[in-house]
Amino acid sequence: AACRQLIPGSRFLTGLTTPVSDPPSWLALWTTQDTVVTPPDSGRLEGALSVSVQSVCPGVRVAHSALPVDPTVTRIVLAALGAGPLTAPDPGVC
Repeated sequence: AACRQLIPGSRFLTGLTTPVSDPPSWLALWTTQDTVVTPPDSGRLEGALSVSVQSVCPGVRVAHSALPVDPTVTRIVLAALGAGPLTAPDPGVC
């Protein structure tokens, strides 16, 4: 629910007393090898930069439960954090 509330133009953001002029960007990072969330691309989030781990690092094997602790996923997330605009992950993080 929190992610949907922060989508640009959402009812929540437009209903704030002082509307958020520059809402945060979101990265929806998912794995093609997910057997919990099916189909795996259900991990996409409308309004977010949605990418699979494997589209950035094709050889990486990571299951759903390993996403929070996988070193490659961690590098992708850390590379996405920052003051600048959110951009597609760079294969250099692989």
